[in-house]
Amino acid sequence: MPNILYRVEQKERMFFISACDFFLWGYHKSKVYVRKPRIVDDLKVSIREETATVPQEMLVNVMQNSEERLRTYVRQSFRYNSP
Repeated sequence: MPNILYRVEQKERMFFISACDFFLWGYHKSKVYVRKPRIVDDLKVSIREETATVPQEMLVNVMQNSEERLRTYVRQSFRYNSP
């Protein structure tokens, strides 16, 4: 099973990107770039508008799926790393 969390380093700060973040980023990218924004301001507007239209049910499903993947990973890690 692939790692659920990916470590990303940027200059002086570090943060974690989850599978949930990757899914939502891909979903947004597919919606935002349909309009083919030409300037940064148009891109910002498109991102805001698409963010407002993400169905709440989708967000709940993404979170539940991420939690289940994490539980599975922890169970498998414990099983393989136990003495």
